[in-house]
Amino acid sequence: MLADLGGKDKEILLELAARFESVRNLALRALRLEPAYHDKIHIDSGGYRALRFEELRMTARVAAERVQTSASPSG
Repeated sequence: MLADLGGKDKEILLELAARFESVRNLALRALRLEPAYHDKIHIDSGGYRALRFEELRMTARVAAERVQTSASPSG
C-alpha cells in the first residue's frame, strides 16, 4: 500500500525524512498489521521517497563501478 501525502503543508513533512518513518509507524499501529506485512506500507509525498531511493541506488551503482575499475575499494 502506498500513501502519497500532499497538500499545502507538505513542505513541513519534507523537512525531515524521519517524519516519513514516524507517519509510517503511526499507520502500522493504526492498521494493526502483523510484522510480516510492515514492509508493504510506504509513505511518500510528491515522489520524495521514490526520488531519494533512486538517488541512493545511483550512488551505490557509481561506488560499485569505482570498485570494479580500481585496484582498491578506497580509490
